[in-house]
Amino acid sequence: MRASHGRLILGGLGLGTVLAVGLTGLHAQTPGYQGPRTPDGKPDLNGIWQVLDTADWDLLPHSAQEGVPAGQGVVEGDEIPYQPWALEEQVAAIFSGNEGFLDEIPTDDVLRFQTELREHLRTEGSIYQEIRDTKQFPDELQEKLRAEIEKFAKTFAVKETAAVT
Repeated sequence: MRASHGRLILGGLGLGTVLAVGLTGLHAQTPGYQGPRTPDGKPDLNGIWQVLDTADWDLLPHSAQEGVPAGQGVVEGDEIPYQPWALEEQVAAIFSGNEGFLDEIPTDDVLRFQTELREHLRTEGSIYQEIRDTKQFPDELQEKLRAEIEKFAKTFAVKETAAVT
């Protein structure tokens, strides 16, 4: 029994030495990879996300083609809903940005501006109706939309933000 007890003590000492040396060795290691950081010191995750399904190629179920794997759809019901009102609202939203109406709007208020403008133009009705009916955007209609956005912009109230100290 003594011999096995001695081996156990020596074995325990050997394990303790290995652990002690191993733990002190951890502090001596060089630091691991430090990924890119944003100016405020947070991890810069830009560009690391990947699509892990085949929605990168098609949102609906699709069979394999050259360079494109087959895949299940990611749209419920396997049909992308068509909303006919979207065209005229998109035209007005893009036009308001291209024409500089958003330039003086604080970033925090742009979404609210676009939402309220959309509601204003729905109430006005004739501009959206003409875009929907003709699927065209002639100069006369652009002038009419410009005048209506100017009218709306005069009534839009920018929210004040508290100064950061």
